[in-house]
Amino acid sequence: MQESFPRPAETSPRHCSGDPTLGGLSTGLCGAADALDRDVLPLVLRALGPFYWGGSALACRSWHQQVQFNYDLADPQAWRSGGRVVRTVEGALSSLALSEDGDTLVTAGAEGRYKLEAYKGDDKLLGIRSLSSGNLSAKLAAHTKDVCCVAVQGDRIVSGADDGELVVWSLSEQTCVAKLVGHTGHVYAVAVHGGVIVSGSTDGSIKVWMLRGHLWTCMSSLASGGVVWCVALAGGEVLGGGDAAELRVWRLAAPTTAATRRRRITTATTTATTTATPSEEEEEESTSSLGADLRLTMTHPARVYSVSAEGDLVATGCEDNLARIWSLSDGACLHLLAGHTDWVYTVALRGTAVVSGSFDGTVKMWALPTVPSAGPACEATLQHGGNVEAVVAGEGFLISSSCDPPKALVWRPLAAAQAD
Repeated sequence: MQESFPRPAETSPRHCSGDPTLGGLSTGLCGAADALDRDVLPLVLRALGPFYWGGSALACRSWHQQVQFNYDLADPQAWRSGGRVVRTVEGALSSLALSEDGDTLVTAGAEGRYKLEAYKGDDKLLGIRSLSSGNLSAKLAAHTKDVCCVAVQGDRIVSGADDGELVVWSLSEQTCVAKLVGHTGHVYAVAVHGGVIVSGSTDGSIKVWMLRGHLWTCMSSLASGGVVWCVALAGGEVLGGGDAAELRVWRLAAPTTAATRRRRITTATTTATTTATPSEEEEEESTSSLGADLRLTMTHPARVYSVSAEGDLVATGCEDNLARIWSLSDGACLHLLAGHTDWVYTVALRGTAVVSGSFDGTVKMWALPTVPSAGPACEATLQHGGNVEAVVAGEGFLISSSCDPPKALVWRPLAAAQAD
């Protein structure tokens, strides 16, 4: 039997009351080791490598592997007999993110082009839901326009919206801790790992933000060649794609600090004559920036809507109805995943499994070959219905969502669902 979450209207939204500039979180790569969360510090220590950010290390590939979800999608072959919906989440949901424990689902509301009267107002909110209990624990309010994207890592949630802003939240406290302002267009894509956030916008830029102490700072702004629909972080590299019909890969360099001198005029008053004598002093100010070199361009025949990276593999979803698997090291296209009849709007890569969601209303589960000479196999096609806009993969389950119809479905392999 399918179970339904309660409608979001049953919970009052929590509004952002934090400082709009400073983050209340003391975690991040740029802080001292004793400022890191206890669950983050071991990951940082294991990921130490030659790539340094202001005294803290971000290993190029090992970091990405360390901060991946602590679960893997079940063997894709387990889906050969099909999948079964075990839970339904009601709402027009354009973006999903899953917590590391696999139980907390963070959802973003409908984008402007899918305005649905029944959910008017909810499109500016984030929903926090427990998959095990089915309860809606909170609605988070800070954006002034529709929320378009959301990402989760550790205790940190990051959301982007049509208001051009990013909001950083504490998952445990369910509060807003920072607002990041810098884009001049809608924010359609966001990714987060440790103390680094990457965001993509309709203004054509991809911005890299770093947590330095308690302050989030925009360290770099990269040109994408058009509207940015998707971004990802893979170790010390930023991936971004969109209207330019290509996925660009930038290698980030260590931050550089530029010192500038500012002249300050002060007034010294002598008590004997009560006259003011101006004097000049020089103050040194420092500004940091992050260098980025365009290392690879993965060319597509049409707009790139989605990207997911793990290890040396990158999955992309394209407007030409195909998903693709690429090598991150040399940019070679390894596999074409053909079978959808409309745009591939969302992809998720986990181990040897790839999940793709399309505007043809289906979600496909693919098994990547273990030998180079073999091709990928479509193990299952799940009928979601409508335009599938987001997929996330957990341990032995996956979730797909759409705005029209307004729903998210939690799937399990048919054999596993029948055994429950």
